[in-house]
Amino acid sequence: MIKGAIFDLDGTLLDTLESIAKSGNEMLCSFGLAPAPVKQYGVFAGNGADVLVERALCYSTDNKLSLLEDAKRRYREFFREFCSYRVKPYEGIVPLLEKLKEKNIRLAVCTNKPHENAVRLIQEYFGDNVFTAVLGQREGFPKKPDPKGIFTILSQWDISPDECVYLGDSDVDMKTGKNAGCLTVGVLWGFRDKEELQANGADHVIAHPMDLISLLKG
Repeated sequence: MIKGAIFDLDGTLLDTLESIAKSGNEMLCSFGLAPAPVKQYGVFAGNGADVLVERALCYSTDNKLSLLEDAKRRYREFFREFCSYRVKPYEGIVPLLEKLKEKNIRLAVCTNKPHENAVRLIQEYFGDNVFTAVLGQREGFPKKPDPKGIFTILSQWDISPDECVYLGDSDVDMKTGKNAGCLTVGVLWGFRDKEELQANGADHVIAHPMDLISLLKG
């Protein structure tokens, strides 16, 4: 029986692609480099901000990454400014969360987004009473696909991995859910495709948020 649901953030709960692209392209342009297409940031994202910056620099021909450390700093500065730029919950997410809470399923977020930005976005778009925990990337805590974040949440809930579903839109998310031993569900409304999700261990793949309710009933 599923007692808890843990969500990735970018590409799963919130459509944040334009905010990420805006911050990344402001960073690139500040060095005189060409901006990358917005859709390309769906490929850059998923492994944390530092990896995103590295990928963006490589895409814009700075293959030696001589600018990397300064670029990381600049990206963080721009992202503080544009964290909410054109961000919105995906269609069907709010009804899904409401339905899960009606069923007394506990909800949390585990993301590679910087922790302070993750907390800010969750509070801004969902308030304080939907998720019992929000864990983002921070100093001294391993990034996904390390399952420590999920285990930390499960410990707070006092439930086992097989009583929890983990949802995400990328290879990193699928590996994270499998590493934790959770029911792992890939979502198709985010940044990556069905083939990537299935190749990295998705137990199920869903096309709309409310499909999760039918899946859990089954």
